[in-house]
Amino acid sequence: MIPKTPGELLLNTNIYWLIQTYFRVRLLPYKGEKAALNWLQRNAAEIFDLIKRFYQTRVLSEQLSITKDLTDRVLEPIGGPWKRGELITFGTTDGVENLTEKGEAFFKALIMESADIGFDTT
Repeated sequence: MIPKTPGELLLNTNIYWLIQTYFRVRLLPYKGEKAALNWLQRNAAEIFDLIKRFYQTRVLSEQLSITKDLTDRVLEPIGGPWKRGELITFGTTDGVENLTEKGEAFFKALIMESADIGFDTT
């Protein structure tokens, strides 16, 4: 189905990336779109069914709802998508202690410094 609106185009692009992300977060090889869809159909029917439903509807609100559900399911192994109020920290687990606490301290320092020079942080 060819997207007809900018919203449909963005959601279609998001589905494309979610399919690739499904494989990446599970450390599975991604061998292209066709092979990925075939694999999902055989091994992750609930994900495949959401993708199929997405492409079967032209109702933008339904596509958005399916995209949100699919995002939660695809990112479930890594704790789901980033949510309001969460702080993302990056690093490795090798020799690092209190990564979240260090990230929060850095974030607070960054926000305080931004506030001191006049940036609106709200």
